[in-house]
Amino acid sequence: MTGTPAALLVDYGGVLTERMDLTQSRFCQAAGIEPGSLLRVLDEWVARPGPDSPVPAMERGEITVAAFERLLAARLTGIDGVPVRPDGLLQAMFADGRLDEQTLDLVAELRRAGVRTAMVSNAWGSDYPFDRLHACFDAFVLSHEVGSRKPEPDIYLRSAQLLDVAPQDCVFVDDRAANVHGAQLVGMVGLHFTDPAAGRARLRELFDHSPHR
Repeated sequence: MTGTPAALLVDYGGVLTERMDLTQSRFCQAAGIEPGSLLRVLDEWVARPGPDSPVPAMERGEITVAAFERLLAARLTGIDGVPVRPDGLLQAMFADGRLDEQTLDLVAELRRAGVRTAMVSNAWGSDYPFDRLHACFDAFVLSHEVGSRKPEPDIYLRSAQLLDVAPQDCVFVDDRAANVHGAQLVGMVGLHFTDPAAGRARLRELFDHSPHR
């Protein structure tokens, strides 16, 4: 990339929302689930996925959310031994996810300044607050709709194509290092978003966009 990038691709959970571990902790408390059981399954299925992880298939839309919920519920431990009900499990898991309004406002600000924007998400269901997000994005790329997931190359390339820009002119932002690396492999500038204030400052640098300009 030379000069100011033309497009911004942004993950949803953990970038446009608070850290996912905070959301998951409140979910476990509200649903009566032993937190350690959720941490164990997320480590096995997401952080260090083996060949038996159902997450890639669910994210690509190859199995239904309902089927995934049944698999997940079977692996979770209810407090006091109460079985975990699968119906609506993913919706409940993310229902209390709190938007990061400052990051959303920055994305909307960059879009108004002419930057092309897309939200790129490995979808666990499709219950997104689109009423708030439509002001921020030109396109939404959801893994189950396109049949590809981060960090697979196709989802990044499709996103750039939707925005009518070259991958080399895109900045990709995600809270997972593996997803950032996948974007870098197709030529995008990657930003590993772990600290919201620092991440927003870096985005302003990359797009040469100061609130005082």
